Amino acid sequence: MEIVCGTYEKFILGFRASIETAKLQPVFGYAAHDGCVKSVAAAGRILVSGSTDEIIKIYDLKRKKEVGNLVQHDGPVTTLAFFRNTHLLSGSEDSTICVWKVKEWTCLRTLKGHKGAINCVAVHPTGKLALTSSRDKSVRLWDLTNGNCAATTPRTSEPDVVAWSQNGKMYAVSENTEVTIQPLEDPEKVVRLHHEKKVHSLTFASDNVLVTGGEDRVIKVWDARSGSCSGTSGAHQNRIRGVVLLPGDSDSDSDGARLVGTASSDGLVRVWDLRALAKPVVDHQTARRLTCIAATNVPSGPDETLSSSPTPKALARKSESNDESSHEHAAEAAAPVAKKPSKRTKRSA
Repeated sequence: MEIVCGTYEKFILGFRASIETAKLQPVFGYAAHDGCVKSVAAAGRILVSGSTDEIIKIYDLKRKKEVGNLVQHDGPVTTLAFFRNTHLLSGSEDSTICVWKVKEWTCLRTLKGHKGAINCVAVHPTGKLALTSSRDKSVRLWDLTNGNCAATTPRTSEPDVVAWSQNGKMYAVSENTEVTIQPLEDPEKVVRLHHEKKVHSLTFASDNVLVTGGEDRVIKVWDARSGSCSGTSGAHQNRIRGVVLLPGDSDSDSDGARLVGTASSDGLVRVWDLRALAKPVVDHQTARRLTCIAATNVPSGPDETLSSSPTPKALARKSESNDESSHEHAAEAAAPVAKKPSKRTKRSA
C-alpha cells in the first residue's frame, strides 16, 4: 500500500505503509510543481497531482516516474477524483470541471455552470453522477451520462468537501464547522454533525461510518444514520488537511475495523485504526506543511492503462461546451468526442 501527500512547498511525497510491521517508509520525494500542491488522487499505479500552477501532473507509481502533464484549466487545480482507473474528474478555480479518459488522457467533457471556484468533486460509485461544491455557495449534482447539471442546491455559506457513501445511497457536505449527510432519494432527511472549528476533510469508511477532520486538530468517527459520534482523537498538533480511507480495508457489509490515513499542517502523516483511536498505528514526520493525501495499492503486474499509452507526455485539448449532445460519460469507454483546438499548451522539460 502506498500513501501520497502533497505539500505547500510544491512537493509530492510517497510512503510505503506496512501495518504488520508498523512502518511508514518514505519511497520518493519529488519537487512536482511551481506552486502549492492542492490535490492528489491515485488509482492503482496511476497518481495525479493538481497545483496552483494550473497543471495536472501524471505519475507512474510503479516506475516512480512522471509520465505527462494535462493543461486544460485556466486557474489553480483544486480537486481531483478518479472513477476506478478509467476516468478522472478535475476541478479548478476557473469554475469548471473536466472529465478525462485515462487511457488516452483526452478531455471528454467540460462541465460548466458554477459561478465560482470549484472546491471539491466526488464521483458516485456507479460513475454516472458527480457532486461538486463551489465558492458560489452551491452544491451541484451532475448527470455524467449527458453532461448536464441535474440539481443545484444553494447553501447558506461556502461548501467545502463533498463525498459519497460507498454504496452511493447518501452523501456528505462540509460547510465551515458543520457536516450535513443526506440520502440521495430523500433529501429532506438530513443528519447534521458539528466540529468546534472548520472541517477540512472527510471520508466514508463504510456505508454508514463517516470520518472527519479539520481545523480543531481532531478526527471524529460518526454513525452517518444517527449522527452520533462513536470515537474522537486529538490526532495532530495542527490542522488536519486530509483524511483518506486506506485501500484493502473496506467492507461495506459491516461497520467493523477501518484504517484511515491523515495528513496535517504539523508535517505528520498518520495511520489510524478506527477501533482504537488512542494512538496512531504508525506515523512519519515529513517536516513539510501537508495539504492533501491519497492512498492506493500498486499492482505488481503490468498495467494496460499506462503501458499501452502512445503519448507519455499528454497535452490536453479544449473540449466542446456542455450543450454538445454527443459525448462519453464517466462509466463508459467509447470513442472520444470531437474537441476544439487548445487555447494553450505546456510541456514539461
